[in-house]
Amino acid sequence: MWPRFDGLDRAAAGARLGWQHKFGLGPFAPLLRLDVSGDLVAARESGRAGRAGSATLSARQRLSHWALAQVAHTWTRYDGRAHAFDRTGAETALSLTASPSAAWRATIGVRRWNGGVLSYATPPREDLIKEGKALTIVSTFDRADPLVAYYFIARTETLRLEVGRTLGPRAEFALGVEWRNTRRGALSYRNRIVSAGVLFNL
Repeated sequence: MWPRFDGLDRAAAGARLGWQHKFGLGPFAPLLRLDVSGDLVAARESGRAGRAGSATLSARQRLSHWALAQVAHTWTRYDGRAHAFDRTGAETALSLTASPSAAWRATIGVRRWNGGVLSYATPPREDLIKEGKALTIVSTFDRADPLVAYYFIARTETLRLEVGRTLGPRAEFALGVEWRNTRRGALSYRNRIVSAGVLFNL
């Protein structure tokens, strides 16, 4: 939910199916896993509603009693009710988690996404037209001058640092910092994101 731009509010419901195989016994045996998912997405701005699907192939290897390495590759597709909000892409992720004690963990991760990106801007934007195409006018962001949604294929590279603290047998507090850079030709977008949340395991 977005307090200000409520057109971006959305909810999703769907199904998940997973298969995994462990190559041997004990905590140091590598694990291979395949996950597929499908969702129906409802959105306050109706054109953003649609169907989503993904498939993830991942591998996990415990390096020691306190260190765990994971690598994953995910294919995603989103079919919006309005064609302007369709998405297709793939992402590769690598992470290393260290747990110096039962209560604390620290994770460093890198990701690379290749696929569709939307950029919202007030025309004329020759740089966006050169790299992609204008799709639709949007009123999502409550501006007097209209914004145009431009679509292009880009690469996004992300570095994320996260610290987690166990709050009990089923809950954890997590604090993360993320550096994200999206590039296509002369276009470049940089984001710095700080997030905090409580994770519950039901």
